This record gives sequence, C-alpha cells and structure tokens, in this order.
Amino acid sequence: MKKKRRKVSKDRMFEQIGIGDIKLSIGDKLYQNGKLYAEVMGESEELYFLQKTGSSCDMPSPYFKETVIENILFGKLFLEQMSFQ
Repeated sequence: MKKKRRKVSKDRMFEQIGIGDIKLSIGDKLYQNGKLYAEVMGESEELYFLQKTGSSCDMPSPYFKETVIENILFGKLFLEQMSFQ
C-alpha cells in the first residue's frame, strides 16, 4: 500500500510560536541561568502570580502574562515543560 503524503502549505511551514500559544499552569517552574527563578502560584485573566526563589515575602508577585511569555520566547526564562494551546 502506498502511503499518502500530507501536503503542508508554505504559510504553515513558517509559522512561529506566539504569545497566545503558550500557557503556564500552577506549579510550573521558571528557570534563569540554570537556577530556579520562580514558580507559578496562580493566575487571573491577565496576570500570573509568581513566587520568586529566595524572596522574603510569602505572597506571590503579579506579572503580566504577556511579559512572562515574552521572556520565555526570547530565552530570558526557561521552563521544565512547555504547554501549547
């Protein structure tokens, strides 16, 4: 039997991952320079609440989702596991 080859449009070949494609979940760990930077403790519609490693404050700090995702896309922060929508 001959296998059918799926055609991939030229536009699809050059798709890039964008801000709306990545979703963080509670418990996700963010790393910077190979060290644990923060953990996602919660989220709202526009914010992630991050507990930074070594912070003397027990309350997570709010960060705009867009800013956190941009930092991941530009390689400033890294994840153990990345989820896509």
